Amino acid sequence: MLELKFPKYSLSLSLHACVHQSRGYNWLFQIVSASILSTSYLIMGFHSAKLFFFYSGLLLHCECKCEMM
Repeated sequence: MLELKFPKYSLSLSLHACVHQSRGYNWLFQIVSASILSTSYLIMGFHSAKLFFFYSGLLLHCECKCEMM
């Protein structure tokens, strides 16, 4: 668990590793696109965003929550 505190926002990051079977480049592309969209949502000020990263047969799930203090 990694917590970063800002003057008006509290950002919490939790990283989870889940095992998934690779379904090809299309599946990998969808995961990368989801991470980009989630990052955009987080920057736009949504309260929560989920990031997905594919690495070495593992699907890394990074959930970001941003709440007003």
